[in-house]
Order: sequence, then structure tokens, then C-alpha cells
Amino acid sequence: MRYLLLILLLTTGCSTLRSGLEIEPGATFVLGGEQRGAFTVEILNTGEAAVSVSEVRASGDTLRVASVAPGESASARFARGSAALLANAGPRPASLDVTVTGDTNLGMRYTE
Repeated sequence: MRYLLLILLLTTGCSTLRSGLEIEPGATFVLGGEQRGAFTVEILNTGEAAVSVSEVRASGDTLRVASVAPGESASARFARGSAALLANAGPRPASLDVTVTGDTNLGMRYTE
């Protein structure tokens, strides 16, 4: 049910969206890629696992943006056509509160 809510929020195209997100150990949540505009992601780590944030640019280059430890927050802007990668390399599930502004007509998926 939690994932369905996130899917509905991400596909509405509104200018701001907020959602809880869980990322299993070893998994990566991919947000965006090939969208027409830039977007900003604000993350609050509410769980027990650190999450790394990277940007995959339209050119294919990957840049590490931040590491968000439990209890910490981070904000990052992603360029037009870029994707945000939120990766959990830890042994426990990661829990995040995520706010996206800007171009919110974004695709999403999990990878391992």
C-alpha cells in the first residue's frame, strides 16, 4: 500500500510532492531521468540505515551528491534529464521522508 501511494504521488505531475519511502538493503530507488525540467529532492532520513544520493546526468556521468545518515537531512537539485539515485548499501531497510519540487512528472523504479 505504501508503494502505491508513492506511485500515485509521483505520477500526478504536481509542483510539490511528499512521501515516505523505504529502500531495502542493497537496493536503489531511481527517481527521474529524461524529464523536461529540473527538480529538487529534500530527504530526511527517519530510519536506521545511511543512504547515498547520486545524480546520473543525461550525458551518462554519475556524480555522488551526499550521504544521509540516520536522523540527518539533505537537499539536492537535479538537472533536466537527470536521475536521482537513493541507495541503501546497509544491512537494514532505509526509511526516508522525501519532498520533491520542480518538475515532478518523474518516473521511478527500484534496482538492485
